[in-house]
Amino acid sequence: MRMKLLRLLRLAPLALLVIAGVASAQTTGTIIGVVTDAQSGKPVAGALVVATSSSLQGEQTVVSDKGGAFRIQALPPGEYKLAAQFDGYKTAERSDLTVRLDKTIRANLAIVPEAVTMEEQIVKTGIAPAINVGTAEAGAVVSKEFTSNVPTSRGFQNVAIVAPTATFDLLGVSFAGATSNENNYILDGLSVNNPSVGTLGSQLLNNFLEEIDIKTGSFMPEYGFASAGIVNVVTKSGSNEFHGSVFGNYQPGSLSPLPKSLGRAGEAVSTARDYQNTKTFLADFGVEVGGPIIKDKLWFFAGIAPNLNRSVDLQNIGTDADPTNVLQSNSFQNKVDEIQYVGKLTYLFNENNSASVTGIYAPTTVSGVADGNGNLVALTGTNSAIYRESERMFGDLIGRYTSKLLDKRLLVEAVAGWHRQEANAIPVTVDGVERELVLIELREHPTSDDDDELDDGEFGVGERPDDEEAGYVARIYATRPQVRAMAARGTTV
Repeated sequence: MRMKLLRLLRLAPLALLVIAGVASAQTTGTIIGVVTDAQSGKPVAGALVVATSSSLQGEQTVVSDKGGAFRIQALPPGEYKLAAQFDGYKTAERSDLTVRLDKTIRANLAIVPEAVTMEEQIVKTGIAPAINVGTAEAGAVVSKEFTSNVPTSRGFQNVAIVAPTATFDLLGVSFAGATSNENNYILDGLSVNNPSVGTLGSQLLNNFLEEIDIKTGSFMPEYGFASAGIVNVVTKSGSNEFHGSVFGNYQPGSLSPLPKSLGRAGEAVSTARDYQNTKTFLADFGVEVGGPIIKDKLWFFAGIAPNLNRSVDLQNIGTDADPTNVLQSNSFQNKVDEIQYVGKLTYLFNENNSASVTGIYAPTTVSGVADGNGNLVALTGTNSAIYRESERMFGDLIGRYTSKLLDKRLLVEAVAGWHRQEANAIPVTVDGVERELVLIELREHPTSDDDDELDDGEFGVGERPDDEEAGYVARIYATRPQVRAMAARGTTV
């Protein structure tokens, strides 16, 4: 029994190391390499390797093992510089190392003995290849430079279309033939999927993001809750220098192609989005800033951005034979107004212990006949359409703590997070009357005496009459006051 217990105790640190590596891999990167003697080619044990970066608070140091190997973990994404030092040797440096989110790169260092006199030295410059030697996963990494310089979607979900096998579906971006609600969306280490349908719950603007890591296949089992792909993002942090930007984006509907009406065979009502209307546009503008509160100790990042979505949907009334032969057109204004607030604090206790807290809040108001995201909804069929007004929000609170123990051989990381989404319908009234759109059928003449008027509470919702002599003309949507007005004029509905 005692021997079994001792074996378990020996295995415990290894198990903790595996668990810690799984947790940390989602928000940081790793540099590995070997320090060698430039003259003999043999590994150098005990060399001090120092990593520095503008993305890193202070510096990270490790000591090469007996085989000359070193590993520097939990590095925020960014550009890094390595230096190797050892008694009796000249300092060797290597710069332009790009650390990517959840990627492991190799950077070997060769140090020259001080006793060796070098008459000529060849210095190789250029950016080292950022090759992930940790896994063979498929996917793509999108940096903040890419989203700043290349026209892309304003939200990170649609940016994922640049990855191999990616395609759009009804709910977002899917990978390798799966559906988008099979993806796992991770923000600063916290899963932010919609709890009810599995779609993306926190759609931040790209201006607040440091990097987007898209995994489409062969990713490690540490990423659960996904049978399709992984979209893993980290928010920006501060630095030892103040930085920020003011941004704005405007997309008028006139830049979009002319719309086609959405209609079904045998129905007289079709729907189209009026892109040429001056009231149709997408716009967002905001500001983001980051910097030090205490240099190399406490950093902050903050941002705010209103996001406006305006559209006009047309309800075109034609005939059963040709719904595109428009006899009458009704227009409906849709509005989606959102404000995104982002804040982050990063604190370094010492070289081996750090913590960060991220807070996100985005209230939204929606009104119109479009869906909750402002997308076109066909105003035809047997179901009633509702003139919607609602209040929505998404919010996240994420805390992380990282600790390196046992001479940095054991990495422990704790993550605690809270994701919340709300959607509350608002009763819509105009002059005290509920503005609910209902489906009605217009007929040329009544089929019975009961059709001459509407009883209180009836709004003409029903199936198309089987009797062709009923004079069926069209199904349309109207507000309840409009229905009552038509009934008062003797219109049969």
